[in-house]
Amino acid sequence: MGKLALYDILDGEYCFLLDRVTRIFKEKGLNPAIVGGAAVQVHAANLLSQTYNRSIEDLFAEGELRQQDHIRSTDDIDIAVLDKELLMKNQTEYKNKIMSAIQEIPVKDIESSDKNDLYDISIERMGLRRPIIHVRSFNKGSRISFNISNSPTDLYHLGQTQYVSMIENAQDIVLNYGSDFSPVIRVYQLADVIATKLSACRAKDIFDIINLRECAKRAGKEIDRKRLVEILGDTPEGMEKIDDFFAGRMKIG
Repeated sequence: MGKLALYDILDGEYCFLLDRVTRIFKEKGLNPAIVGGAAVQVHAANLLSQTYNRSIEDLFAEGELRQQDHIRSTDDIDIAVLDKELLMKNQTEYKNKIMSAIQEIPVKDIESSDKNDLYDISIERMGLRRPIIHVRSFNKGSRISFNISNSPTDLYHLGQTQYVSMIENAQDIVLNYGSDFSPVIRVYQLADVIATKLSACRAKDIFDIINLRECAKRAGKEIDRKRLVEILGDTPEGMEKIDDFFAGRMKIG
């Protein structure tokens, strides 16, 4: 097996893969939502692109913004899917439907939007929850691990009802990538992404939520406090995290 590489939304092949996975899983009726670090990247890049009226390709080109301050690279893609009716009726068929979607991801010799690269995507390891996709381009040739959640029981730390509501509230974000490329990536709503990060509260999660708060502030976008309370507000600890987040008291380390 090849190594796992770090990717971010500025890597054309990674962005192409997110767009492709969104489209294939939607066509299968699996209601996908990209979550985790990839969702943070999509929201941050989209907010900054709107704020500065630039394509994602051009956001960091002039040195006004530093990429490392806003885009944290990742070596995987976390995705939540759900077909409620099929999950309740026939779990074997549901799992087969997910495997079928994964099998449609590979593609060979697809020209990049700027005509300067070729993408070759293949499956290195199949799996219902943790398939590994090999992505080749002129710049990289590395593995990307997928983490696929497919049931409300997978969101054990936030409650099963939130799994359904987060997927149903997910949004399609059309990114102004540049070079005539406008990927459509389905992600958790901004408040839902922040809630999952607040719940975990590791160092990388705190980096992500501070970054998203600042990106939203620059874009003049209000973060839905009511939604955060709905998800996390049933415990004093959850309310304390929400208060600290809005007050700017969260720090890394």
